[in-house]
Amino acid sequence: MIPARRGRLTLFGACLLCGAGLSILWIYFPMLMVAIMLDHDLGDWMWGSMAGFASLFGVALYLYAAAEEEKQLETLHGWR
Repeated sequence: MIPARRGRLTLFGACLLCGAGLSILWIYFPMLMVAIMLDHDLGDWMWGSMAGFASLFGVALYLYAAAEEEKQLETLHGWR
């Protein structure tokens, strides 16, 4: 759910949390399986890639959500 004009900072924080959750699902668990199969610790490289993915995906999600919020407000209020 997109917060309606409560604040762009709130929306940005929610998008970063979503990015962090997706980085756990899409980066951490696959890399953990690889590390277990190779019996090798991936170290700081894994945490850096997770942080990079979370921040990039969070910003992309924020840009998309902000644009959709503007479209929704235009259709509700008839702004053009």
